[in-house]
Amino acid sequence: MGRATRKDLENAVKYLNRIQTDNKFNYGLSGAYGGWQLVKYVNEFGGEQNITYGYRPKSETLDLIVQYRKGYEQALLDIEKGVKKK
Repeated sequence: MGRATRKDLENAVKYLNRIQTDNKFNYGLSGAYGGWQLVKYVNEFGGEQNITYGYRPKSETLDLIVQYRKGYEQALLDIEKGVKKK
């Protein structure tokens, strides 16, 4: 995907939080070891569930977030259309 910045990651997560149907807990970023991963906060105490595993470079993490978002949006469209899993 090319060079990505922390702002790019934050914007991708903001967009993901806007389109989600479960507004109880948001997505976020976790950074360590020079890398990043997408997480979902799962309780009011800050518990996290990893959506992407391992801390990866920003560009790779951004690509994973975009692919996750596309899958999420497609699932929402399928639900809207009443498409059933085969």
